[in-house]
Amino acid sequence: MAAVQAVAKEVKYPPSERRLILEDCELYREEMMREVPTKVRKLAARPITLRDVALAAVKWREEARKTNNHNRRRTYFQRSAILAFLSLVPLRISDANSLIIGKDIKRTDTEWLLTITSQKSGYHHNGTLNHGLTRYLDDLLLYGEGGPVFHRYAQRFGTPAFATETNEHLSSRTLAYNVKVAIGHSPHIVRTLVHDSLAEYGAYGADLARVLCGQTSIEIAKHYEVYAERFRAQKAQSILADVQVKILPEKIRPRYDGRSRYD
Repeated sequence: MAAVQAVAKEVKYPPSERRLILEDCELYREEMMREVPTKVRKLAARPITLRDVALAAVKWREEARKTNNHNRRRTYFQRSAILAFLSLVPLRISDANSLIIGKDIKRTDTEWLLTITSQKSGYHHNGTLNHGLTRYLDDLLLYGEGGPVFHRYAQRFGTPAFATETNEHLSSRTLAYNVKVAIGHSPHIVRTLVHDSLAEYGAYGADLARVLCGQTSIEIAKHYEVYAERFRAQKAQSILADVQVKILPEKIRPRYDGRSRYD
């Protein structure tokens, strides 16, 4: 700081401008001293979006349909199903692994229903699952063998959705490993992606993310955000630009290039 002040004096900056420079330097110094969370470092090293997670589900489903190896086919179908499921229903991996067919997750004529209480937060998920998940959840019954879904559903009634060949629970570690192999991140990152993706919708988006993740605390939900502030700033600039377009004359209207100070 002393060196910056000395240079400013040497080039004869006015005292008022020197103060501004020092204030900026102090802000940058504070930012540099902050410890960067592991989650932020991992996302920076290996960027990923919810779309990438969904695309990975498609990819591994195709791999499952192509392979002739029984064990690989089973593993790949489970991998694609958990990826698709988390991209739309970002439960904790332990909750997803605890799903029981016919109890927590039920098949109707056209879709699947989810009814489960989070083991950690106590949040109760209860509703129809998006139709896009139907084929992936059906795969957990058929594993590419074809045949009537409801016959296999009746056979699997009361067994884990993500199960071993003997219809025992997979370990949560095994299911988490399937996610990491596919996307390079632990399944927990999907909850952050959901919060960041919905941040641009303001308080409504934050509430949606909290409901999807089954979080009862706003403070805990904030902990999952990584890039949300940047997205909110970009959205705010876009709103201000729209306001100015309607109010300011063309000649004095500021031009926005779509970037924020967070970029």
